[in-house]
Amino acid sequence: MKILESDSEKKCFICNIEKYNFEKAAIDFEKHRNEDHNLWNYSDFLILMSQKTEKDCTGIEDEIYNKIKKGDMSWLPIKRSINLGIFYTKMIYFLHTK
Repeated sequence: MKILESDSEKKCFICNIEKYNFEKAAIDFEKHRNEDHNLWNYSDFLILMSQKTEKDCTGIEDEIYNKIKKGDMSWLPIKRSINLGIFYTKMIYFLHTK
């Protein structure tokens, strides 16, 4: 289990982005993992979705329900983080306005 623990300290389990990417952007990695991509929130959501029928779903749930049913995991933020996206957008804007 040492390898798993080591990997979980270096990467976000949900988005699979490495810790150093957050550190380069001055984003708190622990806050990201505990708040933005909390493993238990995703786990609870998957359990909730497994207990629903298609007619029970609201708009976005309906889309995710159908993706889960098809085995399509594109709804997960793999290699995506809103805060990193904002950081890099600001950096690009700053570089182009200099």
